Amino acid sequence: MRTSCVRDEVVYVGSRDGSVYALDAATGTLMWQSDAESPVRAKPIVLDDSVVCLTGEPAVFRLDAETGDVVWRVDVEGPGIGSLASAGDSIYVSQHGQDGVELATTDGKVRRQFDHSLGEVTATENHLYAGSTALAATDGRLQWRYETAGYVDHCHRDGTVYVAAADGVYALEQTDVPTRAFLGEVTDVGDRSSTLHLQADDGGVQGGLTLSNATVPYYGCYEGARFDVVIEVHGTDWFVADEYREEPRIRSYVGDVTRTQDGETTIEFDTGDTAERLTVPTGAFGDIDTGDSVRVAVSLEYDEDSTPVDGKPDPVELWNRYSG
Repeated sequence: MRTSCVRDEVVYVGSRDGSVYALDAATGTLMWQSDAESPVRAKPIVLDDSVVCLTGEPAVFRLDAETGDVVWRVDVEGPGIGSLASAGDSIYVSQHGQDGVELATTDGKVRRQFDHSLGEVTATENHLYAGSTALAATDGRLQWRYETAGYVDHCHRDGTVYVAAADGVYALEQTDVPTRAFLGEVTDVGDRSSTLHLQADDGGVQGGLTLSNATVPYYGCYEGARFDVVIEVHGTDWFVADEYREEPRIRSYVGDVTRTQDGETTIEFDTGDTAERLTVPTGAFGDIDTGDSVRVAVSLEYDEDSTPVDGKPDPVELWNRYSG
């Protein structure tokens, strides 16, 4: 026998012999046995009225919890080794080395194909947890990560994620990292730094971001260039990087809040000689005040499609200008 879980005095066991068993927790009496067609190598999960298992076929089965009858069966790609989690009316399938999949609980139809592996995953209504990492259940975007040595296992309960690692056991608060997406347009390019005007997707938040020219991709280092910008601001105990975006340019800074007045907040980054800073309306990233030290993660992705054609310089000239 390989994996098991318990719910309402019943033990559900997935086995290498290709069956799922339901046993009375008190007596061990067999209540039903269901043919899963291939070895079950992931711990089953129990929903209100059903049991879901991942098999080595690989396939995902939803079984009636009372009878073991198959409600639906869906083939998936991968090695058939991993984990399952449920949140709301969705089931998340995570397999080793395979992109994650979200299935509809009702019929098993694929709702979303992630572009990255989810790892060993559990879920709540709003979050997917993979060890000491939290992803948004809505889109899989990284919410936060806490660095530990040699991750072993995790579980969550009552607003806390418990992580067992090689260097100890951690209790982490389930929370959302303040995150905002902007359209950033380069408005000034200096010898050492460039400034982007930031406009939030909803139009409600505007600001400015000054970064060194070594951080801004050379092919977008000109006035008028536009970027999709994701910024996260949070306490210095957290490490965050939006690593799942396509071709991301990510930098993580420790910064000091140097100004919070006249409705504007400025965070200066400690990066040496080049002045780098973020300026946004006060309250845009939660309750931070002058003198606070925060960590800021910035992800840049060049938006060539929205950049005006007339403003694009010759790419070879840009390369020669900034590559040295």
